[in-house]
Amino acid sequence: VVNGGGRIEREMAVGNGRADLIVIYGEDRFVLELKLMQQKQSEAKAVKQLARYLDRLGMSHGYLLLFELDNHKSWEERIRWQPLEEASKSIVLVGM
Repeated sequence: VVNGGGRIEREMAVGNGRADLIVIYGEDRFVLELKLMQQKQSEAKAVKQLARYLDRLGMSHGYLLLFELDNHKSWEERIRWQPLEEASKSIVLVGM
């Protein structure tokens, strides 16, 4: 992306929080929030957090990358691509 004329901004201030990554390529912007799955409620909290960031940025969709810390789970159990909706925002959860 960067070599093709885009740019990546990390920890961009968004209101009272900071989005982990914003990828800008031409007219397109992609918001990515990265989280470690430490507790069962981590996922729900992260989805709500990303929805707030998207709202503040005036955007309708973003991506949540959720890294599974349970080494006992196989990669087949960890990897998922799940479309979600939170507060009228489209969020794609990418589990790994």
